[in-house]
Amino acid sequence: MSARLKKLVFKQRALVALLLLGAASAARAGGPAAQTDCVGYYTLEVPGQVEYAVHQPSPVFAHPNTSPTAPVERSVFQDRQYPRFADGLVVWDAGVSATSETTKAELEILAKWRISEAEKTKTELLKKVDRFADSPELHQSILDDAAAIRFYKPFNEGTVYAVESGEEVSMLALIGNRIVDTTRRKVGTAQQTIDALLKTRRPRAPFEIPAEPGACLAYGFITTGVKPVDVAVSIRLKDRPDIVINLRDQPVDTSEEAPASAEAFINKAVYPGREFYASELTAPLDGKLRSFRKVVIDGREGVGAFALVTRKVLPGRDAVHNEANKNRDWAYIAYVPGDKTAPPGVSSDITFRVERFGRFAKQPMTEKEFRELVKSVAASIKRRPGAWKQS
Repeated sequence: MSARLKKLVFKQRALVALLLLGAASAARAGGPAAQTDCVGYYTLEVPGQVEYAVHQPSPVFAHPNTSPTAPVERSVFQDRQYPRFADGLVVWDAGVSATSETTKAELEILAKWRISEAEKTKTELLKKVDRFADSPELHQSILDDAAAIRFYKPFNEGTVYAVESGEEVSMLALIGNRIVDTTRRKVGTAQQTIDALLKTRRPRAPFEIPAEPGACLAYGFITTGVKPVDVAVSIRLKDRPDIVINLRDQPVDTSEEAPASAEAFINKAVYPGREFYASELTAPLDGKLRSFRKVVIDGREGVGAFALVTRKVLPGRDAVHNEANKNRDWAYIAYVPGDKTAPPGVSSDITFRVERFGRFAKQPMTEKEFRELVKSVAASIKRRPGAWKQS
């Protein structure tokens, strides 16, 4: 064997040994390989498989006057305020969200339920109108409110239900196997407005990183429009169901209500506990003097803080407290302000949050492990190349 060939074989064996050593180290660590996912206009790396928080279906009657003994039909979007995971864990969330898996039949049930609610409102208004016959102005105002109520109509062979109201079209659209509930400014007719929406929305599988410009949602994707969208996604680790990661990618806040600084945002979030679900008490984990820590996300500097959250004792499926840990959990929140001078879509306000819900833990976790997980995910958050292109 020539000296050159011996050197090549040695290099190949050394490379194999390094790969085997890396695999053995990962096996000893017991951690799943990191995978890249997409939220808004950014990507991040998370360990293992994930579940997204979505709006879960709730049991309702298709019509309010249905007999209590009749079968209960399922509908969606009754838990509109906060998304949930499959086992009922609720999370704070903002921005665009998704529904759990649903069907065309359930979409029809939801539309009928919304129509019945509108009919009830209109009936109640018309009942009141005669009481104010002596007040022409109020009498006419009630009649105008009743006349303004519109009802959903089916479009696209029953995969979309829409209602026109002035210059807007509100719609329930089944895209893939999930419902988009949105209101759009009317562009031409109602059908043309619906068509414009459907051109910009499509399903997205977990860990799918789209090549074209646009924003990633939980199970969905929005192609780029005139304005950037506000997206928040809560991600739960399937191997560690006690860990919930939330990333919010929102247009830069240039209003008078915008935080004066990253420190002001974190201070408001951590101390009153407004950013953590069912928090009864929130204290800075590193003490008040060292509560703020610099964080760099996608090359931009912001501020983060670790916190100790005391959960409220809630009943039933809303229970998140953990008596074994005195109802306390670790949490983290970071805020990176965007560039207010940049054109729309070029920069974002980033809020990054990680919470541990010890009640759902399958295995123990140390505070050091929690901190390392937070730092690892935060360091992985990057702007997706080509994510924004104004149409």
